[in-house]
Amino acid sequence: MVQHTKFYELMGVEPTATPEELKKAYRRRALQLHPDKRGNSPEAQDEFTTMKNAYDVLSDPRQREIYDATGEDGLKMVNGFGEMSMEEMMAAAIGALSSMGGGAKFCLLFSITAVCAVLLLVPILWCLRVDQTVDWSWVDVFIPMWILDSIYLCATCCSVVSKDSAVDENGEPVGAPPPPSTYSRALSKRYTIVTIATVVLTLSMASLLLLKALLFVATQILIAMKLQGSIDISCVAVLSPYLALEGMLLLQKAIVAYSIYASVAATATNDKPYT
Repeated sequence: MVQHTKFYELMGVEPTATPEELKKAYRRRALQLHPDKRGNSPEAQDEFTTMKNAYDVLSDPRQREIYDATGEDGLKMVNGFGEMSMEEMMAAAIGALSSMGGGAKFCLLFSITAVCAVLLLVPILWCLRVDQTVDWSWVDVFIPMWILDSIYLCATCCSVVSKDSAVDENGEPVGAPPPPSTYSRALSKRYTIVTIATVVLTLSMASLLLLKALLFVATQILIAMKLQGSIDISCVAVLSPYLALEGMLLLQKAIVAYSIYASVAATATNDKPYT
């Protein structure tokens, strides 16, 4: 039985609706809620966007399965993996956990316990190897890290795949906003440039997320090989993937900061009264 029905209610369909029924419901609701037919008010645009988001989720089989099981909080965790702050991740996790059944809660808590145990095992094995209590190779000592890296890469790949752009039955990208109004077409040139930069940044987030994960794992591999003596390179070269990762993070934050500043400046310019 589906526990979360908010999106189905927004679409005006039952939780058992087929994809074809969802398409018909979307066309009907789009005609009813389109902002151009309701004065282009902020409330009308918000209602249309909310309905469109509900359709985007329910029309994707994987997204629909996640929503049926964990609700909106579960979707936030899956789609926002690696981009959400710790506080946002915790809030989404608690919300998703509270909406799960008993069996799902047990499996999730068991998985979290297992991951925490592996995390605790990592420094223990490192200390044993440094003290020469065990004579294992460094590659063997890093096995818990390889396990965690595999989980991390799988989760990252799933997040990237879920963000791939799809096309609906009309040939439009899934998640595309409604056609711009006359006012939005008249926005300043600076605001248009900032909007384009923001869209490009958003589209590249998925690829950057995977690249950052690969750089993080590559750093660990080089460290293990350096400690084992398998490679004869400087420590700077060993840490080069990590340095590149830090540079990407710094550049990304700088771009976001500039986009926010430019957007605020453009808004202030547009709102300035004429004299």
